[in-house]
Amino acid sequence: MTMQQYKKAARKGDSHAQYYLGDCFYHGTNIPRDVTQAFLWYTKAAEQENSNAQYSLGVCYMNGTGVSKDFIQAAHWFQRAAINGNQRAQLNLGVCYMTGSGVEKDVNKAFEWFSKAADEEALKKLLDIGVYDLN
Repeated sequence: MTMQQYKKAARKGDSHAQYYLGDCFYHGTNIPRDVTQAFLWYTKAAEQENSNAQYSLGVCYMNGTGVSKDFIQAAHWFQRAAINGNQRAQLNLGVCYMTGSGVEKDVNKAFEWFSKAADEEALKKLLDIGVYDLN
């Protein structure tokens, strides 16, 4: 699809096109980078239960990209995406619980979310970012 076709589909409410358009604006792919527009399109797709958009919206809130930083909203969107099976969101939600970012610190809940996301690649990511140290 061309960028015009994605824009047309996004305006008609296609959540996949909305997420794709949000990603294009976020990264500046085929259009000038505009994080405010990225946030807008991620929101439209996230509200339709697009788990990738929900995750990306959580990242925007966590980093203050296109919106003011809000750890409570970040955790909220990570949780919605995690419930929808998004592995990256499950990991990030686990980190939120581990560190108390946007939620009450709860190591047990953190490990519940880590275990939902657990596979070799997910565990490697946890170790790489230093959330859990085996020593």
